[in-house]
Amino acid sequence: TAMNIVLVQPPDAAMPVVPLDSTYGDAVRYVPPWDLLCLRSFILSKTKHQAAVVDCRLFADIEMNFLETLRAVPEPRMVVIDTPSLSLGQAVAVAEMTKANFPGTRVVLCGQHPSKFPTRLASIPHIDYAISGDPEPVLKSLVDFIDSDARLSRVPGLIKPGAFESGPSWLAD
Repeated sequence: TAMNIVLVQPPDAAMPVVPLDSTYGDAVRYVPPWDLLCLRSFILSKTKHQAAVVDCRLFADIEMNFLETLRAVPEPRMVVIDTPSLSLGQAVAVAEMTKANFPGTRVVLCGQHPSKFPTRLASIPHIDYAISGDPEPVLKSLVDFIDSDARLSRVPGLIKPGAFESGPSWLAD
């Protein structure tokens, strides 16, 4: 069965200092989350699964808009949240919203924080898995072997809650 994968860019963390903007907002540009766009392209070209990117930075009401977007995605679905260390709280909030409203949807963290601190992820609530390292091959294995714990236990870079992983898995190139 093809999985519908929602790749999520969480809202940015509040900046500790507000930068001076002499252009009065004209210079503000939102750049699509490049890592998630590359991951989406990989999923669509190398697997039978579907993928969409959701950028929560663009939502006026994050909870309402995110949940509305997620309701439109058919099951089976998986939410994969990019997790920069500075936005860990925002990523966990997205995971919590997902699990509170769609308890059967699997939630996965990927990105900077899981790659730098893989042994710290087992204690984060509301997640089913985390990816440490390059997400493409790990996510492909996760969705392909989702129903086989024995196969998942051998996927380098895949972290399950309660289990610690020795380190990230990086592609050779």
